[in-house]
Amino acid sequence: MSRNRYVKDYRLVETVSESGRIKTSYEYIGREYVFAGDPKQVARDKKIALALCPLLWALFIGAMIPRSEATRSLYILLPYAFTAIALGVMSDILFSVCFAKPPLEHRYADRMNNRFPPAALGAAFLPGLALIAQLLRIAIKGGMLAGDWVFIACAALLTAGSLFLFGFRKKLAVREA
Repeated sequence: MSRNRYVKDYRLVETVSESGRIKTSYEYIGREYVFAGDPKQVARDKKIALALCPLLWALFIGAMIPRSEATRSLYILLPYAFTAIALGVMSDILFSVCFAKPPLEHRYADRMNNRFPPAALGAAFLPGLALIAQLLRIAIKGGMLAGDWVFIACAALLTAGSLFLFGFRKKLAVREA
């Protein structure tokens, strides 16, 4: 289904080589898109967003490394583990759109304008939910390990970084050229 979404944006081109073989390639014929903001500001925002993605992944993994009560509790660990899906989608969109050569194709515009905001919001909501569950667990049961402080710090920074990237949705918006 998703493969047919942008099929009208491409044209099949067949060329005959000197040896008589038919070479088939695709040519983009759809509308062209560009980033909506000032080019210098967009270039700076792209660098910030691309630098923040590996940092968010490091925070995600760093929270899981030390031994903690949070990683032993399924109701805390489950929403935190699903953060990887939202982080993966968000990182994929940012890297593919930011490294695409301008003018952008329709599929890149669709990814940046329609898929990036929910992914960034999900990457902020899920670790925030795990953080709240961890704080409730501490308030109700008490007893913390040193790794719990690392988990709380990483989850809080991951939530804040994802919300910061969610704020970039308008700065990195794509419009028709």
